[in-house]
This record gives sequence, structure tokens and C-alpha cells, in this order.
Amino acid sequence: MLVAHTAAWASIGKITALRGDAVIERDSQKLPASLGSALEGKDVISTGANTKLQITFEDKTIITVGKESRFSIEEYLFSDNDNARARFNVLSGTIRVMSGKIGKIAPEKFTVKTKTATIGTPGIFSSSTDM
Repeated sequence: MLVAHTAAWASIGKITALRGDAVIERDSQKLPASLGSALEGKDVISTGANTKLQITFEDKTIITVGKESRFSIEEYLFSDNDNARARFNVLSGTIRVMSGKIGKIAPEKFTVKTKTATIGTPGIFSSSTDM
């Protein structure tokens, strides 16, 4: 079975935990984030002070976005073969990542970009641009 999401309108994950206020920026719109909000490719998530949220993607990748952070979904395609890929960008703030199936199927195609480095790993890691 092939599950692919490349169109900007296709849901690729959702917010599975939220404490505080966050915004989803999509196609020049700012949408209030809430528990269960669907996320799409190219979305940018911004968190407020004292905010923490968790995103679960279709491949079971879990990303926790910390307070006062901006995180973007650059590209996300989930399939059970080598075409799977995930590219994320930490624009500011902190995140914690536990990669899912994409990190196991195609670890070289699972990357997280920060201001100072690009990280690719099939495991668990944290990143901060507040140094």
C-alpha cells in the first residue's frame, strides 16, 4: 500500500498535544492551533511564551516544539519504500524529534535543518537555535 502526500492541501499529521497558544501559518493565513489540528506540507508552526506542542506525523514521527519557536515542514512524503522523505526546518527556538518509519526506511532522506547545521538521523535528537 502506498500512501503519499505531496499536495499542499493534504493532511500529513496533526497536533496531538498542546499547552499554551500556537499559530499555524498556511498560504499567508494565520490559523489558531488546537488539539487535533491537521497539518499540511509547507505549514509553519509558531509557539508563544510558555507553549509546548506535539505533532505526530503519518509515519509516527513525533516532534515536540518548545516555547517561542518557529518550525516549518519543508517537505513530507510518506510511503513504505525509498521514496519516503521528510525535511523540517527549525527557524527559531527548540524542538525534540523521535523519528518514525521514514527514519528507518530512508534515514538519509530524514533531515532537520537549523540555523547552524542540518541533522539527519533515524533516532531521537533535540535541536535548539537559541545558542
